[in-house]
Amino acid sequence: AIPLPPQIEEALKSGGSLQLRYLSAVGEETRRMVTPLRVTAYAGNTYLVAMCHLRDEERTFRLDRIVEMG
Repeated sequence: AIPLPPQIEEALKSGGSLQLRYLSAVGEETRRMVTPLRVTAYAGNTYLVAMCHLRDEERTFRLDRIVEMG
């Protein structure tokens, strides 16, 4: 199993939402309200697949680019 931050574990179990501060690949920081759906690993990185309320669609977030969550 992939070790996950407790906030993500909890949101996955409860179906709850998380507020993220996220750094994009180009270093742009955004705040997102997301509902986590699943976690996946690819090419040595771990990703959170979540429903992004800002974009109103499924988005993928790299765990090591999440600056803060709550």
